[in-house]
Amino acid sequence: MPTRIKRYCPLFFILVMTYIVYYPLSENDFLYYWDDQWCVINPYTSGGLTWENLYRIFTETHGGQYSPLNEIGYVLIYSLFGYSPVIFHLTGLGVHLLNVVLLYFFLSGLLTQSSRLTTMYNKQIVFLATLLWAIHPVNVEPVAWISASKVLVYTSFYLTGLLCYLKFIRTEKLSYYVVTLALALCSCLGKEQAVVFPLCLLLVDFVTDRGLLRLKTWEEKLPFLLLSLYMGTIPMLAQGFRREELDYPLIDRVVFAAYSLIEYLTKCLIPIKLSYLYPFPILPGYAMPFHYWFYPVVVVFVVCCIYLLRQKRIIIFTSLFFLIHLLFVLHIIPISRFAIVADRYLYLPGVGVCLLMAYLFVTIIHLKVKRIQFMMIVGLILYLCYLGCYTNYYVRQWKNSDSVKKELRELINEREDIKNMQELQQLMRNQ
Repeated sequence: MPTRIKRYCPLFFILVMTYIVYYPLSENDFLYYWDDQWCVINPYTSGGLTWENLYRIFTETHGGQYSPLNEIGYVLIYSLFGYSPVIFHLTGLGVHLLNVVLLYFFLSGLLTQSSRLTTMYNKQIVFLATLLWAIHPVNVEPVAWISASKVLVYTSFYLTGLLCYLKFIRTEKLSYYVVTLALALCSCLGKEQAVVFPLCLLLVDFVTDRGLLRLKTWEEKLPFLLLSLYMGTIPMLAQGFRREELDYPLIDRVVFAAYSLIEYLTKCLIPIKLSYLYPFPILPGYAMPFHYWFYPVVVVFVVCCIYLLRQKRIIIFTSLFFLIHLLFVLHIIPISRFAIVADRYLYLPGVGVCLLMAYLFVTIIHLKVKRIQFMMIVGLILYLCYLGCYTNYYVRQWKNSDSVKKELRELINEREDIKNMQELQQLMRNQ
């Protein structure tokens, strides 16, 4: 077998496994009474590739959101195939597979270029981390829910930008810097969560020993910071006129931030009972349940543990990568959302957890203690089988509006305090 083909066999295996677990996606429909009817099926999409429509896409917000590149993707699909749910879903899967490839090469480059992260087992770590992320059920929502495709789009540009930045670090060529900046802009035009891109660049600088105290390092980030500040104001202004957000006092939002952080971490490690809707545990004006006050304590404990292990750059990198990409969805800054957490927000942050899990497993397996090796291998096989089977099952739960709303009805019946909320009534209309 030629060396080049052999080199990419692990990546090909990951892509095949990802396609297999997501195969039921081709049978899914639009969620007509969820929000595909306004996020996907709207005048912008059906307006076609005209200059007038493109101008509107780039200069107007829609439903409090601004993601023009994602909308252009809808326009292209509609122009070629019409409103075909199969094509829309397969396109989403295709973008996810592209992101798998990008992640594989980004992790390979990062571990190779960072003397603090690299080990003799780099290839094994990259393979396992990418596989875990590719088939993880927490990523089903942005792949199976067409309206969440902007998460896939912004991640594609984001990972490509990180790859170009690694090239810039290695070569110091201005062209790679300019391309990285352009990709950062495209990522922000895909979804506003990309505004943390300059923070991620600083994190890459940290693990590649570029020197965070150097003036040049910060001067390089200035255009990215200005871009993020500008792009971050657009969705804030767009949502400023929407009064759907739940108005909680600051102390409650701090508790919710700790709760959300632990919930996101738990869903990455042990994905069970995943849902498309996780409402706030209380409505504004109600007393915070006592047990929720333990979440800030747990967060402080975890932070202390990370600090004690600060000499391990891999732990610092993965922890900060996870946190940075969740910063703006932890409710310290109020956002117009009914849900306290959402699976789609873990799409990119989950990379940090998957990389850490892969690193720990590969490190332990090479301790050469046979009993431990056997237990770890069996445990990993069972864990991967669980992730794959759960993903395959969960994709089917996003088949159509009826399957989605079945769980929503059960949720409403369990929560007397949210039955009469206007937003829930809107979600359940036309059922």
